Amino acid sequence: MPAYREILKAAYNESPEIRDHCNYLLYAVAKKLGIVLPSGFNADQLIDHMSRAWFTIPTLSDAEARSDHQFVVAGLKSSQHVPPRTHGHVAILIPRTSQAEHLREGISWPYAWSAGVQSQGTLSIGSQIWSMHDVRRVRFFTPSRIERLRTVPSY
Repeated sequence: MPAYREILKAAYNESPEIRDHCNYLLYAVAKKLGIVLPSGFNADQLIDHMSRAWFTIPTLSDAEARSDHQFVVAGLKSSQHVPPRTHGHVAILIPRTSQAEHLREGISWPYAWSAGVQSQGTLSIGSQIWSMHDVRRVRFFTPSRIERLRTVPSY
């Protein structure tokens, strides 16, 4: 199986729609990993679904550690942005390739991959995806054992 970053890149390049919408990228990557998501959900609806059906990771450091071996999604609903937005946003955490810390405002953030206007499909640290007003409200999720059909491939 291809490396995780290659799966992300392949999913991102499948169509222009995927590059323009964070939820489309999440659907494409989840499908490649064999993870089933309810169809047709926007980012807010996906975050609601994940908060009910997936395991919520309590802290950023736990989310970063889990991203080394599990599929981890970061999300912030539209109503939780400052100021509130029309749409929420989701991103997929990926492990760092070096031990270099990425600090902004005293917060260390893992790498994430996302799509849409605010992140433009780039590999970035989470603090580049969300504003400093929003980063502290981002929530992290990983599929429950029932929804996880296979593990994340090696990096």
